[in-house]
Amino acid sequence: MSRILVRLAVVSSLLVSVAAAGVWVRSYRVADLYGWGRTTSRSSVGAVRGGLCYSRVTCLAGPRPGNSVSGTNGYHTLPAHDAPLSPRNPTFRLPGFSYSKVRTPFSEAFRGEVRCWWVCVLASLAPAAYLVTRGRRPSLPGRCRNCGYDLRATPGRCPECGTVIAGDSTSRSPATFMPVHHQRPQEKLALETAAATVRRS
Repeated sequence: MSRILVRLAVVSSLLVSVAAAGVWVRSYRVADLYGWGRTTSRSSVGAVRGGLCYSRVTCLAGPRPGNSVSGTNGYHTLPAHDAPLSPRNPTFRLPGFSYSKVRTPFSEAFRGEVRCWWVCVLASLAPAAYLVTRGRRPSLPGRCRNCGYDLRATPGRCPECGTVIAGDSTSRSPATFMPVHHQRPQEKLALETAAATVRRS
């Protein structure tokens, strides 16, 4: 069950990485935006020029004539060159992330942005780690070389992944797959006697 969950997590991360790459490419041609709010406060999320953005504009003067925030509710698209850009001097910036906050006597604006390439990198870590650790997984005695399943009960074929165990492992008894510290005293004594006989011969 744990292996299935790990594989699902790896596949999900890979799909997120591919989707972020697709959004990254598209956002330089078309800006996808979704807006909501009222006349005095509006928010929007979207993909604009390689970034996933969230912005909010609030009118501090209250619902008075002339005090309103324009915008479009629901999903809409804009040409990338017409979409609002990130401020050149954000309030806070890290590689792949930034946010800006501007306040005036009449309004307050906030904008946070995560770059798509950063999402791709983070989402690719799990598949990369899975491939690396799987390639370096040691082949333990009594374990399937492909998935690591315990083969003491079925030494000929792995019931987890279906791999046929080649070589002399098919002829071994289940007891020989059991680690020494897990074997019963009689089995341990029998193995030691057989080993001593082989050495004398």
